[in-house]
Amino acid sequence: EQARADEDESEVWLGTFRSRLKGVQYYTGTITEMEMVKMMREPNNPYDGNAIRVDNVSGRQIGHVDRAHASVLSPLLDKKWIKAEGTVPSGSKNVFVCPLDIYIFS
Repeated sequence: EQARADEDESEVWLGTFRSRLKGVQYYTGTITEMEMVKMMREPNNPYDGNAIRVDNVSGRQIGHVDRAHASVLSPLLDKKWIKAEGTVPSGSKNVFVCPLDIYIFS
């Protein structure tokens, strides 16, 4: 347990940027404003080998990280050079795309 605590203390926040949550129309998961989301790689995704899946706090898929950002983040996540977390800052009237703030840690 102490090793995990030491590991958390060594994490460094590198920055935050605004991306887009895409494909929300294909999934039944819902999100609320300022909800934390979990991001995980989907290297076997048949449509995009760089895909990063996004799930709500209940573990239901709500979409994917925008393809352009996923193509940059995926190799870094795969090599475990970074960790990524996210929040949905606000809802969207667009049923296809939603804003997504991504936080990067080393």
